[in-house]
Order: sequence, then C-alpha cells, then structure tokens
Amino acid sequence: MIWFAYMVSPLGPSVRVKKAFIHSVGEALSGGKGFVKLRELRIDGVNQLYDLVRVDPDAADLVREGIREFTLGLIG
Repeated sequence: MIWFAYMVSPLGPSVRVKKAFIHSVGEALSGGKGFVKLRELRIDGVNQLYDLVRVDPDAADLVREGIREFTLGLIG
C-alpha cells in the first residue's frame, strides 16, 4: 500500500516537491530498491507526528486510530 505525498501549488498537487511518500503502515520494512530509501518512523511524540503529517496530512487520522509505525519512502 502506498500513499504519495503532495503539496498544493498553483498547478495542483505534486509528489516531486517533497520527494517523500508513506510506503507502509503498521509494519516495519528495511532496505529500498533503486533510488528509494526507506525510513522507519514510530510516532512517540509531536515531532514524529509533524514529520508524518508533512508527508500526508490525512495520516493523522491513522495515528488517532492507534497506528504508530510507518515506513516513509524518500526519493533521491
């Protein structure tokens, strides 16, 4: 399951601006293929929640439901 990050610009949403997306929810993955690096994120406080919400604002609803582990994909 993949969610792409977006940033609203005058031309519409763009995943290329942040170069990050949520790769998986609720499970930890390691490694990465090609030009995608994976970063595990465990929501323990406000700083981690801010990092997650920067990627996808709707992911805060998942945290409210009790999901605390995410894997972010970083393009670059």
